[in-house]
Amino acid sequence: MSNKTTNSQSKPRARRKNKTILPVMLASTALFASMGGFLGLQVAAGNDPMLGAGVTSTQAASSPANPDSNARSQSSTPKPTPVQTSTSG
Repeated sequence: MSNKTTNSQSKPRARRKNKTILPVMLASTALFASMGGFLGLQVAAGNDPMLGAGVTSTQAASSPANPDSNARSQSSTPKPTPVQTSTSG
């Protein structure tokens, strides 16, 4: 083996720069900001996806005039039954 061969093998390699990290970070930030802005505008407009569909003016106008039937339709969820505990030990 010659001296040139051993010198070139022991020489540390130059560090390779990763040039793809900046575009990926910029694209991720832009996507996050655009989705956040879109959802913020939806909530500001009253279309909150977590709250569901609100009562529109056509639904309010088509509701029955009898307030008793309206109150019964809103309380359609079953009431919880009381929990019974045993006193015997």
